[in-house]
Amino acid sequence: HPAMASAVYLANALKAKARYGAIIGSYGWGVAMPENLTAMLPNLKLDWFAPVITGGVPKAEDYNALDRLAAEICAANGAAVG
Repeated sequence: HPAMASAVYLANALKAKARYGAIIGSYGWGVAMPENLTAMLPNLKLDWFAPVITGGVPKAEDYNALDRLAAEICAANGAAVG
């Protein structure tokens, strides 16, 4: 999506001071979306969490994957979930 590409290019150009990155998306953007987005961010040295990608309307397992991602982000930052 052009708006997402613009945001990614801006973050890369500004060399955002982030330690972690995660991608949440839909296969409607294409199956290679995670690889394409990470390739657009060569100036950022991020530790990437596993992407959460759904195909269409989210199902229970997609929400579980989002909960897992949230727990991983909290754990990486030394915070508790909930």
